[in-house]
Amino acid sequence: MALYPGADGSVYYADLEQFLAKASRKLLTSEVDVGRYHRQFASIANRLIANNQMNEEEARFQYRKGFSVDLMVKIEGYFLASRRTGYNGGVYSRDEIYDAALQVKTEARYEQYRNAFPDDTMLKIEFKARRFPQGRFYAHEVS
Repeated sequence: MALYPGADGSVYYADLEQFLAKASRKLLTSEVDVGRYHRQFASIANRLIANNQMNEEEARFQYRKGFSVDLMVKIEGYFLASRRTGYNGGVYSRDEIYDAALQVKTEARYEQYRNAFPDDTMLKIEFKARRFPQGRFYAHEVS
């Protein structure tokens, strides 16, 4: 018997809805924010999927709700530019959307640095070196 209601560690669909409501109000301004959102969403959604309270298709749909409209437009643009089409008419997996969001944020940061230092080639070379993936993490997430 738990001392507090809900202290058994179970996750409910309402928890996901509350998380998405908070996440949609926050702006994902960097790759770190995108990574944090991805991990928090995955921890809730994977437990709901394991308990048969949600399926993977619903998780993909809900995952998109945490991104702003502006960021989702850029992600869709990334998919169109790379000529990748998801199965079932543009439905991408959570990992594909996550990778695209990281790429969009990295490109935006690179453009910001490039515009700030147009003649600094060493900065550009050093920045590009950090863009390559290292396993499932990117260089900025590896400590």
